[in-house]
Parts: sequence; structure tokens; C-alpha cells
Amino acid sequence: VVGRAETLAALFFLAAWWCYLRGRPAAGAAAFLAAALCKESAFTFLAVLPLSDYIARRNWDRRTFARYAPFAAAAAVALGLRYIVLGGFAPLAISAAANPLAGAGALERLLTATLVFGKYLWLLVFPLPLSADYSFNQIPVVRNPWSPSVLFAAAVVAGAAWAARRSRPLFFCGVFFLATFSLTSNFLRPIGTILAERLLYLPSMGFTCALA
Repeated sequence: VVGRAETLAALFFLAAWWCYLRGRPAAGAAAFLAAALCKESAFTFLAVLPLSDYIARRNWDRRTFARYAPFAAAAAVALGLRYIVLGGFAPLAISAAANPLAGAGALERLLTATLVFGKYLWLLVFPLPLSADYSFNQIPVVRNPWSPSVLFAAAVVAGAAWAARRSRPLFFCGVFFLATFSLTSNFLRPIGTILAERLLYLPSMGFTCALA
């Protein structure tokens, strides 16, 4: 049931993107606001706007900021509502039982997040085994930077980055995947879970478009 937030946020996210590309910033900002209210990870839409302009080879001038202004206003409204309801912008307290990275050091968190990122990529290619719950010790915290799993994940990311540099569409797909996944990746800060397959719902569009 909690996955409804992912699908609704993705629906309004894509609607906002479609409106932006069609030159309808007001409608796009309204859709973006709806997406952000469905799930906070939709704020990554703000990174997709300059990415779209880069791919479309649009010139950056004063009109660019005029196009972005409605979306910045929608983001401010969403943040304001979040502050009023929760009394702050940060998430509520995270239990170490739900996400062991909540109590891990910065290096351990980054190493484990790299390992988890590799697991996400593996699930995109071969979705087995699947699980509804990765809490507690399903994925132990990584403390060894030379762990084979960590090195494999880093090598995959490096290979993908190399391929993306050789193709503008692949670059777009790769950056879209990373941008939409960034807030739920545990790289920036711990979230409520160490891994959840539903978090791949919107980022997977970048992966499937790259395959196409």
C-alpha cells in the first residue's frame, strides 16, 4: 500500500515534465507541487529541468529563469507546508532497526550505500530475490572498503559513466536515473529504510530508456 506514494509521485512528476516541455509552466508547477506532496523524492524534478534544457540544447538566458520560477515557487509552497505539518524540513527520527545506516559513521554509510546501489542495479537486470522488508540486518553495514561487492558496484558505475560520455541520450538516461534516485539513495543522508524496491519505480525509467 505504501507504494502508492511512488506511483502517484511519478504520475505527477511526469505530468509536470510534459507540461514544461510543452511550454505550460503554470500547469507544470501545479503538477510538480502535487508530486512533491505525494512523496518528497519528487523534489528531484528540479534537477530534471536543466537536464532537459541541456539535452534540448536550449540557450541559458533570462528566459530560462523565468521558465524555472513557477517550479521554484511550487517547491517553496511544498516546503512551507512540510514545515507547518512536521515542524521542520528534516525527516522524523530514523530507527536503526529500520535502517542500520542511521547509526553508522559517514564512511560506513557511504560504503554500504555503494553496496546497496549495486543491489539496486542487479534487481533492475534480474529481479530475484525480492523482499518487502530489508530492515534490521538483512543488509549488514559494510566496514571494509575493499569488499568485493563494493568494488563491483563501483566498477559498474564507472563503466556506465564511461558509456554515457560517448552518447548524449545515454548521458541523459544516466543522469536522470542518478538525479531521481539521489534523495533515497542514503548517500546524502540516511532515510527510513536501507533498501526498498519501490524506490526504483521512477528512476528505473532512466534505465529502461537506456536499454531502448
